[in-house]
This record gives sequence, C-alpha cells and structure tokens, in this order.
Amino acid sequence: MILLVFALFALFALAFPLGSMAVTYTTPAFAVGLRMLCSGLLMLAWHGFRHGTIKLKRKDIPALFLLAFLGIYVTNVLELWSLQHMSAAKTCFIYSLSPFITALVSYGAFSERLRKRQWIGIIIGIFGFVPALLWNTKAELSAVGFLSWPELAMLGASTATVLGWIGMKKLTQASRKASPGRPKLGVSPILANGYAMTIGGAIALGHTHFFGVSTGPLITSWWPFIKIMLAMALISNFICYNLYGYLLRRYSATFMALAGLSTPLFAALFGWLMLGEAVSWSFWSSVALVSGGLLLFHLGGNDKNLA
Repeated sequence: MILLVFALFALFALAFPLGSMAVTYTTPAFAVGLRMLCSGLLMLAWHGFRHGTIKLKRKDIPALFLLAFLGIYVTNVLELWSLQHMSAAKTCFIYSLSPFITALVSYGAFSERLRKRQWIGIIIGIFGFVPALLWNTKAELSAVGFLSWPELAMLGASTATVLGWIGMKKLTQASRKASPGRPKLGVSPILANGYAMTIGGAIALGHTHFFGVSTGPLITSWWPFIKIMLAMALISNFICYNLYGYLLRRYSATFMALAGLSTPLFAALFGWLMLGEAVSWSFWSSVALVSGGLLLFHLGGNDKNLA
C-alpha cells in the first residue's frame, strides 16, 4: 500500500514535464482550456448519470467561482506559462511551497494559530527557497530583484491554488447550520470539480480567443498534442484525484503531506528522462532545506502518529 502513495506523487510529478511538452505545441491558456473543459464535462456527465442531478444552490456560486477562477484557470495557466521558461523540476519545486502559503493565508485571513515549531519550519522553508533562485536559465526573464517572471508566476500559481482550495472546502464541507439529526452534506467533490473545471476551462478558452497573440496556427502539431492532453487529463484529472482521496482514508493528511516531498525529486527524474533537463546543486540544496522546514512544520502541528 505504501507504494501506492509514492506512485501517486510520481504521477503528480509526471504532469510537469508533460505540461512542458504541451506548450511546445500550443499556448498555455488553450492547453488548459481544452483539458479542463473536456474533463469537467465528463465529470458532470458521470455525476448526473450516477446521481440523477447536477444541480447546485445559488449560495454555492461564489465559492464555485473562486475555485474555478483561481484554482483552475489562474493556477494552471501560470503553471504552464512558467514551464515555457523553467525546468519541470524547478516549477514543481516552487509549486510544492503551497503548504507554507496555506499556513500564512490561514494565519492572516482566518486567525489560525501556529505553534513555535511551525513558525521555525516556515522560516527554514522560506530561506531554503533562496538557493533555487540562484539556478536561473537564460529563458528566465528578470523581474523584481532576484526573482524572475516565471518564478513570480509560479508563486502566484501556488497562492491561487491555496485560495482555490478555500472555495473547494466551502463547497464540500457539511453545513454547520444543519440540525443534529439531519446533517446537511456539502457539494460532492466530483460535482464541485466538474463545474470548476468546466467554468475554468471556458475562461481559459475565452482568454485564448480575446487575448491570445499568435502569428501561426493555434496548434502546431495535432496528434502529439492530443496524446499529451489525453495523458494529462487521465493522470491529473482522474487517476490522481481518485487515488489521493482513496489514500487519505488510510493515511493521515500529515503523512501524505510529508510523502509529497518526493514530488520535486520525481519531477527532476522525469525532466531528465523525458526532456534532457539537468539540475544544479542549488536545486538539491533547496529541496533538502525546504523538506526539513516542511517536516518541522507538519510535526510541529500534529503530535499524533503520522500514519
């Protein structure tokens, strides 16, 4: 069973080199729009077939839009744009900083308390990010200080992911106003994701239509592009989603978060095998420091057994 956990994060990591390959055939917004729209419609059709309805209540619309716009559209477009300028390993590594961003957002917006060891873990993680910033390629454009535009874009993607998951939590959690004898369940995760992917995908396609700048064909080679899109949809939208939910029933969230530290390592391996990308000592230094910070952060917030 433990092998399934690392298989999950290997599949998560595989999406990064696949994304890097996808944007060689089309624009980031179109790649996101097509994959998310098709996946979302399939999820809605499946939910409607299984449950006979895909209705949502009006009160769910704000949280749904938050998830669709930030969690689907902004996150994925920024990620694929970054992959045009950064290696899959570095892009995945920056994306993996989301636990720290989650903690800071929860602390600032929801007044959640952080323990001393958690603060130390966050500080170590932030400083651990610095060596990776020294590893810049010629494709990375300078922006603010020592941060490049692709790095800023990925930090934005990580932040948008966190804010999008706030929308998901509001949609799927049980209502506190329900009576004890008749608990009111939240929206099904499949239904929430189906709508969010459909809406987010439509926004991305609208982005392509109104703001896309291209002097050539939208897709330079159809068959390789379709194969990559099918692989990304199968891996990211269906297998990873279901497998993660299954494993969360058997392992604690803390254990899953710590196992997720292997994702940048898998991304570096796949980037090397599939794209011929090499990583420097600064990347491995950052991975080690940030992993230590995340370990301290998660252990500091949970005194129970990991698994």
